[in-house]
Amino acid sequence: DLYNNWHDKIISETGLPFKSLVKLNLGSNYLVGSIPSGISRAFNLEDLTLSSNQLTGRIPDISELKKISQLQLDGNQLTGKIPTKVSNLTKLTHLMLQNNKLTGTIPSELGFLMHLKNLSLSFNKLEGSVPEGIGELKNLLLLHLHRNALTGDIILWGNKCK
Repeated sequence: DLYNNWHDKIISETGLPFKSLVKLNLGSNYLVGSIPSGISRAFNLEDLTLSSNQLTGRIPDISELKKISQLQLDGNQLTGKIPTKVSNLTKLTHLMLQNNKLTGTIPSELGFLMHLKNLSLSFNKLEGSVPEGIGELKNLLLLHLHRNALTGDIILWGNKCK
């Protein structure tokens, strides 16, 4: 846990030096640059927190992080679309992407994340309607979508979302 330190570079493109790393918290470290694609080779990673930095660029392909349950990339300057391959992260419980510059629509594939409890996409530049599958996530407790250009209704099917 290297939370709230002063680092200006993130992990190298070759990936994490610790293949057995389970949790990586580099939040609030003034990190700059893009998230390296090498992060996808941290196969045992369950919790990745890169919140509140100055990261730019697109979210890399992280679909091979099959064990990840918490992905927190909020409070950066990430751009581009939310990758549809996020739906491969079937153990995901927390997806925190708020306060970035993400564009496009919310991928309907997020509706396949059956264990998702927290989904925060607020303060981005997302547009279009909210996919129906989001409302069908039975474990969803927190849904933040405000401060985007989203349209339409959200129908929540019997979950405890607030």
